[in-house]
Amino acid sequence: MSNEELINILKALADKHRLRILELMLDEEKCMCEIMEQFKLSQPTISHHLKILKSAGVIKCRKEGKWVVYRPNKSKIKELKDFLNRTYLDKIISNEYPPKELPDICYEKQPGEEDEK
Repeated sequence: MSNEELINILKALADKHRLRILELMLDEEKCMCEIMEQFKLSQPTISHHLKILKSAGVIKCRKEGKWVVYRPNKSKIKELKDFLNRTYLDKIISNEYPPKELPDICYEKQPGEEDEK
């Protein structure tokens, strides 16, 4: 997973409405009307949120007659989980962070900084 792809997914998930939309799909696929009845948002606004989730690869859709049904993209979410675990989370959890002695540069006066009195 590239950094750009990770950023797009995290941006897509960094919205309370999009997270709630994804949450609605955890147990079963949802059509637009089922999603709309859970929100006080217009159909175009929900469509916009779905478009962002879909373009980030977080959800998939399929046509069922004249309806479109949405579901989480399990393979992309698994890829995200594995990437985060491998790249960040496992390292953060396994590392010890002993107190560090700060380098001298931290104690030097920075440009625009007033002397402490």
